Amino acid sequence: MRPSQKYSSARLGVLRPANTLIARRNMGNIPPHASGFSARMPSQPPQSYFSDDLRMKFTILGSGTCVPRKDAGTAGYLVQTKNKNILMDGGSGTLDRLANTQVSYKEIDMMIVSHFHPDHTLTIPALCQSLNFTPQYNRTKPLFLAGPPGFKTFWEQINVVWNCAPRPDTYEIKVFEISGRADFQGLAITTLVYPEGVHYGSCQAIKIEEDGKSLVYTGDMGYWEGIVDFARGCDVLIADCSYPVKDTPGHLSLPSVMKLAGKIQPRAVILSHLYYPRKK
Repeated sequence: MRPSQKYSSARLGVLRPANTLIARRNMGNIPPHASGFSARMPSQPPQSYFSDDLRMKFTILGSGTCVPRKDAGTAGYLVQTKNKNILMDGGSGTLDRLANTQVSYKEIDMMIVSHFHPDHTLTIPALCQSLNFTPQYNRTKPLFLAGPPGFKTFWEQINVVWNCAPRPDTYEIKVFEISGRADFQGLAITTLVYPEGVHYGSCQAIKIEEDGKSLVYTGDMGYWEGIVDFARGCDVLIADCSYPVKDTPGHLSLPSVMKLAGKIQPRAVILSHLYYPRKK
């Protein structure tokens, strides 16, 4: 996209909430602004998600909020790189939606969360329980869990309640906090921790890069231009767009997403964390 171009609901169809919801319902591809990427929402058992020549693959498992909706699960995303399967956020029902993809929960290498709210983290104990107690299954490869500052304490606390530890003589869970850039077995993952007031508690944006392609996920956030340099020029921006017209504390609206997108200049924008339902 040329620097002089501005984002509008007419020029970039994926920015329009109605189009985003229709794309989910019909399982249509995100428009070809996202070169090298493909993104679909699995509402039915999928046919074929991605062409073989795509380098990084991205699947929308849910783009909703804590409010239950039949047409949008809690925010959760599957990122497939050359040799890794990564979950970004996941609340209730995310693993059920994952079951509609071509990737099994057994194949997840890492889960990284943007913040600690239940609609973004409940998949953690659910995934651990699934890996621990699936009949006739013994996982051996480690599971990596990552989050913003405070994540290790968060992990210790949920373990007190849910006892997520693996069964003896199986796999290992490796828990770490990312604040800045980290190398995950050859894959570049960078986070930007938000200052107080952008959202509630410890929250961060997440960037995943591979083979010259980059994906940035805002997590939940209010309007803050500090994300511009972090996300500038990314191929895909997954942005909090909780409300259609007006921001609320800790969350963006469509006009604010469009304003940030105009400064960031991503090749495509995908709206996430949608509170408002699709109109009939």
